[in-house]
Amino acid sequence: TISTTFLQQFEVISDYFQPHGPIVFFQGTENADFVCAEKLAAPAWAKELGALLIVLEHRYFGISTPFGLNYSEASTWPVEMLKPLTLDNVLLDGVTVTDWAKRHYPGAQDSKVIYVSGSYGGTLSTLARVRYPVTFFGSVASSPLTTGLISDPNAPNVYAWGDWAHEVYNDYSFEASTKIKAAMSTLRAQISKGRNLNNIISSRTFNLCTIPKTQADADTVVYQLMAAYIQNLQDNQPAYGFPFQTLMNATLALPANASYLDVLNVTIQAFSPRSGLPCFDWDQHFAAGGPYQYLQCIYLPQVNGYTSNSSIWGLISPYLFLDPSKGDKSLLDPWCRQAFNISSVQGGSEYQKSLGLDQQTLQSTSRLILTGGLLDPVTAAGTPPWYPGQHSIEDSRVYLYSGGAHTTDVIAETPLDPDGVKEARMAILNTLKAWLLSTDV
Repeated sequence: TISTTFLQQFEVISDYFQPHGPIVFFQGTENADFVCAEKLAAPAWAKELGALLIVLEHRYFGISTPFGLNYSEASTWPVEMLKPLTLDNVLLDGVTVTDWAKRHYPGAQDSKVIYVSGSYGGTLSTLARVRYPVTFFGSVASSPLTTGLISDPNAPNVYAWGDWAHEVYNDYSFEASTKIKAAMSTLRAQISKGRNLNNIISSRTFNLCTIPKTQADADTVVYQLMAAYIQNLQDNQPAYGFPFQTLMNATLALPANASYLDVLNVTIQAFSPRSGLPCFDWDQHFAAGGPYQYLQCIYLPQVNGYTSNSSIWGLISPYLFLDPSKGDKSLLDPWCRQAFNISSVQGGSEYQKSLGLDQQTLQSTSRLILTGGLLDPVTAAGTPPWYPGQHSIEDSRVYLYSGGAHTTDVIAETPLDPDGVKEARMAILNTLKAWLLSTDV
C-alpha cells in the first residue's frame, strides 16, 4: 500500500521571536538540497522584526517527496504520481505550516505572516498574497515570473529574456560584447558553409561533450552557448565568483588575434565548473524532466532565452525546437510531450489574468513588493514597474535594484555584495517595518 501522506522538511528559528511579533515564512523552491536559513537574508530581517522564521521545503523536492519516491535532479516519475503537485497544494503547504506554528509557539497565535521567496518561489509568493490574503499579511516576491508565463512563439515579449541579457552585456562592456557578437557570427558562418564540424567544435579549446552532426544540432549549440552566457549573468553572485564579470574581463583580456573559439570558450569555462561536468553538454535540451518541469508543463509555461537578430548572439528563434507537424503550439510542447506525453498549458496575458498575475490585479493587491535585479534577465519576464501614485504605504510596488543578479536580494549578505543589492535588502526590511506599523486601512 502506498501512503497518501508524506513528511515535509522545514526549519524554524525562534531565537528572535517576540510574542505577537510577525512570522517570516520562506518557501523553498525547486532545489535538491534544503535551503537552510543561514543562506538567506530572512534571519537578519527576523532579528530586526522580532519574528519567528520558518523555511519550508517544497513538496516533491529533497526529502519532501510523497509515495516513497526518491528525489534527484534527474527524477523521472509517472504522471499519476505527480498529480498532487499543484499550485494550490504548494500554497496550502505554506498555510498549513504557518497555522501549525501559530498553535505551537506561545505568543504567535495572532502573528502576521510575511511570505518570502524568489524566482519560481517569487511567483508563489505573489500568488500566496493574491489568493490567501487572510493567511498571508504581506509578500516579498523576488525575481518572480509573471509576464514571462507565455507559450506562443509569436508573443511580443518572447525575446524579452534574451534581449535583456544582450543589453546588460552591452552596458557592461561594448568592446567585449562586440567580440562575442563577432565570434558568434563567425561560428554561424562556419556552420552555414558546411565546414567540418569535427574540426570546428572538437578542438581542445572548444570542449563540447559530443559532436554536432546536423545543422539542427549546430543551431542547438548556438542556443546552448547563449543560454550559458545568460546563466553566467543570472548567477553573478559572490558564491559563484561573479561569473559574469569574470567572463567579461577574460574576454577583454584576450589578444587581438584570438580565435572566435577562444572567445566563445570563455563562457564555457565560467559555466562548466558549476555544471559539474568536464565538458559543455549542449545536447540535453529534451532530457526527461522531473517535478519542476511538470509544474512548467501544467501551470507555469516559462519562456527561455530567445533573442532577436540584433542581439550579440544573433537570432535565436523560438521556432528552433517546435515541430508544427506534430501539433506543437507551445514553446514547451516538445519538452512536455517527451517527458510526460502531455501538451503544455497555453500561457499568455489571459492565462496570467486567470492566475491573478496580471498587472491590474497586482496593483490592486496591498502589501506586495515585487523585486528584480537589473543584471537579471528574468526581470524582463517579471512585472513592469508602474507609477506608484501611493495613497498608502501598503500599496504594492515593483522595486528594481542595481548590481543584482537572480534573487540576490533574498540571499544572505556577504562583504562582496554590490551596494545596490545591500540597499535592496534594506528597502525590503523597511517596507516590512512600514507594513507592520501601518495604521492605514
